[in-house]
Formats: sequence, structure tokens, C-alpha cells
Amino acid sequence: MKAKTKKFLVIASLVSLSACGHDLGGYSEIKASGSNTESSTEEPIQFTNLLSSPGEMERGDILYIDFDADGRALVDFEGAPEEAEFSLIVGTASTVSGSYSMFLSDNLADLEGKEVQQFHPEDDTLGADIANIQEEWDATLRVREADISLQEPASLSLNAAKAATTGSASVTLGDSETFRVLSSLSSTNAYVEVTATAECVGSNVVFYVDDQVAESELPHDDVLNLCEKFDAIVAEEIALFGDVSDINGDGYFDVLMTPQVNRLGGMGGGIITGFFNASDLYPRSSGNPVSNGREILHVMVPDPTGRYGVQISRNFALSNLLPAVLPHELQHAISYNQHVFMNKGQPEASWLNEGLSHLAEDLMGQNQENPSRYAIYLSNPASYPLVSAASPGLGTRGAAYLFLRYLYEQSEKGPAFIGRMLNTHLTGVTNIETAFDGRDPAFDQFGEFFWRWNVALVLTNRGITKDSRYVYRDRIQNSETGSWSGVCITCAADDNRGTILSGMSELSYFGYHAPALLNTTAKVFDVTNAPSEMALDSNGVASAFGVLVRVR
Repeated sequence: MKAKTKKFLVIASLVSLSACGHDLGGYSEIKASGSNTESSTEEPIQFTNLLSSPGEMERGDILYIDFDADGRALVDFEGAPEEAEFSLIVGTASTVSGSYSMFLSDNLADLEGKEVQQFHPEDDTLGADIANIQEEWDATLRVREADISLQEPASLSLNAAKAATTGSASVTLGDSETFRVLSSLSSTNAYVEVTATAECVGSNVVFYVDDQVAESELPHDDVLNLCEKFDAIVAEEIALFGDVSDINGDGYFDVLMTPQVNRLGGMGGGIITGFFNASDLYPRSSGNPVSNGREILHVMVPDPTGRYGVQISRNFALSNLLPAVLPHELQHAISYNQHVFMNKGQPEASWLNEGLSHLAEDLMGQNQENPSRYAIYLSNPASYPLVSAASPGLGTRGAAYLFLRYLYEQSEKGPAFIGRMLNTHLTGVTNIETAFDGRDPAFDQFGEFFWRWNVALVLTNRGITKDSRYVYRDRIQNSETGSWSGVCITCAADDNRGTILSGMSELSYFGYHAPALLNTTAKVFDVTNAPSEMALDSNGVASAFGVLVRVR
């Protein structure tokens, strides 16, 4: 056994014995056929204990590594069985954008005279985000939301709503309207006008179809099916997330199905499925020429021949893209109303705004698009910061959805937690911490949320623990949509895309590592042959943490 040095803190227990026991934190097991949870006959599934020594750990137990004032720690593996296998999670919960390095070694001398390594995403073949014009376009619109909320007083829209008599603007099937739709990826003031006809009038929504679209491209029955399902979702989503505005006082939320959205995607060499534009909520003016003066979502149409842009089969558009984009974009409209109009604040931070929209897809029974996003994150989590100051790409969106789904399940009342995050002027991490109400009063800070969430990513679907504090609930298949609600980390996603999820990416620990990290990221190491001791140095990384999980 190597001699310990005073520069390292021997791991100390962070919790009382009562917290280390078998408290399930309100655990309720949910079984669902097809949940693809791995089973194991090696050892019985147990509950997770938070312990202070690897030698005390059983399969499924965890050890939180507490760094000393110098940012160092020493893990003593004395007493751990030779056959024991661990996953070591190291990361930073810092929300300040930047690159960081930590150091791990089973030789203390390796940590003296170490060299700092900067993070370079281009060095990692998995680090580059998949090009997706939708994400870039959404970022443009979120910037526009922030700008127009400052340029145009909310009172303009609120006064317009008060001036209108609710329900006075009757809409009937066959009504023709002219709409302005954005026509440039680089300007939020450039537009084209399209004429569209009301093909469905529901209790909450009106679906207009661009007159350019032939019946053979988008049959009337397909429009009715989308309209009827979304009409029910609007009521359900408003009940959960909060009220949407009604600036023209007609009592409807409009959906315009137009190939102009396809053309926008084609300009960037990709697909835009749909968007909400806050400019539509303000009066039309020289500074805001694109406004339609109403709540409206602009969405694509099926395009099997590539007539308008990238080829999109009717089947895939109607099974995956359109049903998911509608609740996604509705959340953006609700969020804007709640944050800006109702609570006199600024729009939600982009990474959280997008995460909530992806969660809305799930909670509204349209979760088929999320697994392909979070598969990117799980493949290389150190490349995708959860809290991103930049435009959130696919990997960050996947992370944000996973994080919010985890907190939704950990909250005492998930729906109330979501409602509080929308009905507020607060944004970002402060919003999450303020809104969260969990079963554990000590579980209320972002750093705690972040490291426990990473443990859940490691343990879920491995048949190791049933402790709901550290795993996601089993997925449940929606009987109406056929989509799987919830998260699986290791499974065939059954998402009509062929997505296979292979768990959280792990690197093999071999004695010395200098893991490069971005803010709010983590790396996982598979420690198959544990050393006698392992030294860690956070290298001054803010909010650094380490967690050891016994997996075998």
C-alpha cells in the first residue's frame, strides 16, 4: 500500500446513516413490457447506499469523492474484492463556459509537474455535432425572441388582446387567409406571402394548408388526423405548462402547413420541421414586417419528390416529424407568454427552453424523436455542455431533455415543477433550482442535481439497482400514439429511426488520465482492475466532482 500524503483528503462520508440506508425516496416501481431493461442473474438487484470506502461497497453502491481545499482527493481501495468493477464519474457542474482538465492516477508522483490539457473538440471524432439546420434556425428565432422582447413593449400585444373581443373573429372551414412566412435564414424580417385555406377548425386550433399543396401531396384526411390530435394536445399542454397568449382574441392557436418551411430548410441543405416566431405576437410595423398578428406555428409539409427541398416521405413526416414538432413549438409559445407577457421578464435561456420543448414532446406522447438526439450525447458526454451559452446543438438538446426528464421524475410533483418553471420571470439554472421541489430537502442545488443525474445515466437499465434516486423509471408505451414515454439508456429505441442506445460511453482506466472537460460535462471511466489507491486532482476546476459507482 502506498503511503498517503497530507495533500490528499481521504474520502469521508457525506451523509448520515439514515441517508445511507434503504430509503427509496418515494420510489414506486413501474413495469412496462418492452422496457428493454437488462436483467442479471449474477447478484440480486439491490438498493443504492452512499458510502465512504470502496471496501464497504456492494454492487449498486456509490461513493461521492470530496475534494480537499487544494482540489485533491485519494480513494483507498483496501478491502475491495479483486473481482469488483467500478465506474468512475468525473466532471464539473460549473456553468461558466470554458475548458478544463482534471487528473487521475494510481501513482501520486504522476500528479506532480503535470501539464494542463485544453479541450479541443476537433480532436475527438465524436465531438462534432451532426449538422442540422433546424437547430441553427431555432437559435436564430430564440435570439429574435430576446431582441423583440426588448424592442417592443409587451403592452403592445396585451393592449391588442384587450381591444379584441374574445371569440369575435369567427373561423369557418374553407376560409382563405394570407400569411407572411419567413423567407431567409439570415434575416428575420424577410418574408413571402402565401395564401392558405382553413381545412380544420377544432376547439383550440385551426389548421391552414397552403394553396400550393396538392391534395395528392397532403390528403385532407391527414390534415384532419393531425388537427384532431393536436387539438387535444393543446388543451393538455396548456394545463401542464401554462396559458398561451391570445393577442388577436379569437380563442384559437393556428397552424400553417406550408412548403415555404421546406424551402427554408432546403436553403441550408437540411430540414426545418416547423417554428414559432415571437414576431407574430406583436403588431406589424416597419421594424416588424413579418407579423401575422396571431399565435401561429409554421410547419413543413410532406415532400416525397423533393419538390420544395429535401425529400421527406409522407409516412415519416406524419409518423415522426409533424406530431413531434407541434407540441415542441407550442412550448416555445407558452414559454414566451409566461416569461415575457405574464411575468415581465426575458425569454427563457435557449438550452433550457429547447430542453423543455423536447420534454413537452415526451409528456404529450410524441417522444419518437428524442432518443436519436440523446444517443449523440451519450456517445461522448464530455463534448456537449448541458448549460450552453451558444446555440444548443443536437447533443446539448439531448442532454437537456435527459436532465429535465430526470428532475421531472425526482420532483415530488413533476407537473407542478414544470408549471413553476414556465410561470416565472426567472431563467436558466436559477429557474430550475427555484422551481424544484423534491422528496429530499438536501437535494435542491444544481451541483447535486448534476452529479446524481450522471449516476442515473450510468446505472439505468443495467439491472443493478431499483433505487429511484439513481435510475430513470421504466419507459411506458403510450397506448394512443405508440410512442415510448420516458428514457432508456441501453435499448432499441423503437423510434421508427432504428436508433440503438448503448449506454453511457465509458473509457478504460489504465493508471493515468488527464480528462478534458467542458463546463457542465462529465466523463466516465471503467475501473475493472482497481489500483490500491487512486489520486484525483481537480486542477482548480470550479464545481468539480467525482463519483465512484460499483457496477460488479
